[in-house]
Amino acid sequence: MAFRYIDDIIVFNYEEFENKVKDIYPEILILKKTSVHDNVNIFDLNIRVKEDGCLIGLYDKRMDFNFRVKSLADWRSCLCKKVFRNILVSQFNRIKNNCNNEEDFQKATKIFYEAAIDNDYPVYFVNSIKKNFN
Repeated sequence: MAFRYIDDIIVFNYEEFENKVKDIYPEILILKKTSVHDNVNIFDLNIRVKEDGCLIGLYDKRMDFNFRVKSLADWRSCLCKKVFRNILVSQFNRIKNNCNNEEDFQKATKIFYEAAIDNDYPVYFVNSIKKNFN
């Protein structure tokens, strides 16, 4: 079981944390438990607690919006191609380093790949970088 607190403290399987918090934080700080679940979104991660450990994938709150949010530089902008390459490499690295299971890795890779294509990145260009992360 995971507990998430407002100031983005996440605590796993430590039910006495609320008693210990007084030793850590001043009395004026009131921690409010925001969720008690086996599935917690914190920062840009989605953490699911299982009996044998945690599954970690990516979470982007913009995916919960009822409208599309562009999050990448458009290919037609005045940036040099090296910048676009670095964007792709850094984001594929982020996916690879944060997802600790194949299902989440494939899902996040697909979402990012589609976002790049939607921003007019050429398929050949995206594929030439993506192949290094499969």
